[in-house]
Amino acid sequence: MIDLHSHVLPGLDDGAVDIEASVEMARSMAADGITVVCGTPHVRDDYPTSVEAMEDALALVTDAVADAEITIDIRGGGEIALERLPQLDARTRARFGLGGNAMLLLLETPYS
Repeated sequence: MIDLHSHVLPGLDDGAVDIEASVEMARSMAADGITVVCGTPHVRDDYPTSVEAMEDALALVTDAVADAEITIDIRGGGEIALERLPQLDARTRARFGLGGNAMLLLLETPYS
């Protein structure tokens, strides 16, 4: 099973608060049969996650999950607010690609 949207990356938004929470989330997901999960932090005005911060958190979680011997593939991405999209250049948008695929973006639509 693949989870395309998760806030497993620590300290970036309203998801995992620290690496310990990230590892516990990954452990729970793996126990539920998830084999691949995309860490997709918010990219919006109240959570202005940079692509570098996402990539750093992804590397941290990937290492911690491997050290904990949890069998799950964690990939990157971003949950990009629609109104924020024009502010990101093409290279940044590509690096926020869902699951590491530069051709796919996860967009967050406005609440109203």
